[in-house]
Amino acid sequence: MKRLHGQTVSVITTAYNAGKFIGQTIHSILQQDYEYFEYIIVDDGSNDDTVEVIKRFSDAKLRLIEAGRIGRGQALNLAIKESKGNYIAIQDADDLSHPQRLSIQIECLNQKVHLLGTKETLFQNGDPMKWEKVPHPPNFHEMITDVTGTLVYYNPIPHTSVMMSRELVDRVGGYNEKRKNLFDWDLYIRTAASGYRIHKLPLPLVGKRLHKSQFFENKKRMSYVYNSSKLQLRAAFFCCRNPFCVLSLPILFVYRLFPNKGRMAIRKYLRLSGK
Repeated sequence: MKRLHGQTVSVITTAYNAGKFIGQTIHSILQQDYEYFEYIIVDDGSNDDTVEVIKRFSDAKLRLIEAGRIGRGQALNLAIKESKGNYIAIQDADDLSHPQRLSIQIECLNQKVHLLGTKETLFQNGDPMKWEKVPHPPNFHEMITDVTGTLVYYNPIPHTSVMMSRELVDRVGGYNEKRKNLFDWDLYIRTAASGYRIHKLPLPLVGKRLHKSQFFENKKRMSYVYNSSKLQLRAAFFCCRNPFCVLSLPILFVYRLFPNKGRMAIRKYLRLSGK
């Protein structure tokens, strides 16, 4: 793969029965304005037309690995193992990336910023995504915020927006293959425990698709709430310097039992009130 001053990116996607969405996802990556990247997709044993849709694309940057049903954590680590880039960018199989996403993020990563996520634009399944060109400010670094301290309260970065250095991935050991969910939040907490910081760029560089099959709205919701609470307790140990933040965990547990619309309304109120 052609390299430019070491700034090569490996975009990785794991897909399971994503035939309805994967074509749009691939298109959003292949249309990036940044040239020096590879795109690795690991099919996690799909039994729909996911593989057939992927194979319709003929591009030297794209590589498909048919792994069988190995699970999300192992699929993510397999993609990382097979990748060659200096940086790893995550692209969920049902989401989209802004055409400038890679070029902007690669400009921001350095010896102080090893993991960077962005804001997201939510869109309903079937809605067209219209991206606006991002004007180039004098310095993107001035816009970056450190969100490590928020790990105890919520997952601050959409997984589909993450770009991270290979140094960080190697240091933390990749994804936890024993997990069944919340792979990203777990990774962020272990990243913080290893001495790195979690950073966010407040630009909407990814589109998050809303559809009925998403995990947080399905029948495993109680498992999701329970595992979220366990992660918050771990985050409190590694990331929270204020001992009183532990006292907020029961409140956060109740908050997570609310329907999605209720949680969004609460978060909107807190943002507007500055709390």
